[in-house]
Amino acid sequence: MPQVQGYHYPSPHHDEHHIAETRRELLADAGLSEDAPSTPETFVAAIEAAYRKLAASPSRIVLATLDDAAAVPERPNMPGTIDEWPNWRIALPMPVEELLRSPIAVSLANLMVENTGR
Repeated sequence: MPQVQGYHYPSPHHDEHHIAETRRELLADAGLSEDAPSTPETFVAAIEAAYRKLAASPSRIVLATLDDAAAVPERPNMPGTIDEWPNWRIALPMPVEELLRSPIAVSLANLMVENTGR
């Protein structure tokens, strides 16, 4: 699964129907309408809702990605590509130390602990 914000941007390498369907589901989980504007607040609400759902799953291991904590729209890896996408070479928008103190990262860490008990 790409990072959550990646579902808010079209990609030439993905099925647009699948992306639109997943975006609707993410927005619904966040209590937002299908036509919610693509704003930072919308992205944060969708990211938090996705991780709340993940944390509530019966999985024994759940992880949050730095890409979601930074709310980056670009995918770090595009399956099925070799040279047409910079796979695993997209830098985070800020140093990791700064990222881990960001409001989104703190929120994700808190909701994962609250919802998993770990």
